[in-house]
Amino acid sequence: MDTRKDVNVPEIPFRWTTNLTDEEIRLFYSKYAEQIKEPIQSAPVKKGQFIIPIRMGFLNFLDGYCFWSASGDKQTVLYRSNQDWELWSARQEEIAELRQEQAAELAVEKVLVMTEDNHLKE
Repeated sequence: MDTRKDVNVPEIPFRWTTNLTDEEIRLFYSKYAEQIKEPIQSAPVKKGQFIIPIRMGFLNFLDGYCFWSASGDKQTVLYRSNQDWELWSARQEEIAELRQEQAAELAVEKVLVMTEDNHLKE
C-alpha cells in the first residue's frame, strides 16, 4: 500500500495521510465532513486529567471501507476495496491451514523419532 503523508488538498481542511487520490479525498470529505470534524469539548479538563484527542472508525467508501483516524488537524484515511478484504481474508485462512498442516507433520515426525528411538533401545 502506497501512502502519501502530509497531503494538503486545496479547499479541504486538514493534513492527510492516505492512499486515496486528491479527488477521492474530496469525495470522502464531502461524504463525511460532519462526522470527521473536530468535536467540541464538552467538559473542562480538571487538574491531573488529560484528554487524548484521537478518534477512529471504519467508514463505507466507494466499493469498500476506509480505516479513519484523526487527531487535531491530521486525518488518516486508509482505503481497501471489498475485493482487497476478501483476498486478505483468504490469505489468512491459507496461512492458518498451512500452520495446521505443519503442526500435523511435526507431530508425525515426533512419533517417528520416538518409535525409532524405542526400536534402537531394544
